[in-house]
Amino acid sequence: MKTLLLTITMLAMLSSATRGATDDTKSFVDHFHDDVNIPSYVALVDELIDAGEARIYTSVEEQKKDSRSPRAKTPNGILMLYTLTHTPGGVLVHFSTSRAPYLPTALGKHIVGLFMARSGWPKPAMFSVSDHQVFHAVWMVPEVQFVQIKAALPELREKTRKSEDAKAAFLRGLLRSRDLEEGPNQPPQRNAGSRPSSDDSPASETPSSLGPRG
Repeated sequence: MKTLLLTITMLAMLSSATRGATDDTKSFVDHFHDDVNIPSYVALVDELIDAGEARIYTSVEEQKKDSRSPRAKTPNGILMLYTLTHTPGGVLVHFSTSRAPYLPTALGKHIVGLFMARSGWPKPAMFSVSDHQVFHAVWMVPEVQFVQIKAALPELREKTRKSEDAKAAFLRGLLRSRDLEEGPNQPPQRNAGSRPSSDDSPASETPSSLGPRG
């Protein structure tokens, strides 16, 4: 019953969000939940998780220089990026998603929730939605703790992937998305003097170009 009410609420939000949107966005929203799309969302998120954790950057500078950071794009145009970067304060874990020309908030949160459900990462330390509707989830993990997590997560994910079909994963992603509220810590913003990209994609809003409010 709770799931049904949540779905009804989300559909009402989508109806409001897409008023005045382009035909492309309306079509995307209409077909977002189609059975044919769900397996690709789940499969690409899983592939991105594996790719992101196979390529862990030694520094923010190295991550900034890499024009081919781990990313994935669904057949209906949802772009996702996932990076892990060693910093003096720990390992910076960053997932972002967007879709040009516009990704409605409820759907963007659903994709972030799906990533959380499949990756095993908890509620992010920082979650934000930019002016360009790019969704950012950020975790800062102490190095010692990261080593422990990195050792434990593969087994957990393998069990999840074997026992959970795509529809169940998609629903669990929707439930996890309820944890997402902008904040709760200081939201990221572009460094002073930087200019927002006209490209509506997470590639232009990576952690290297974001910083906490002063």
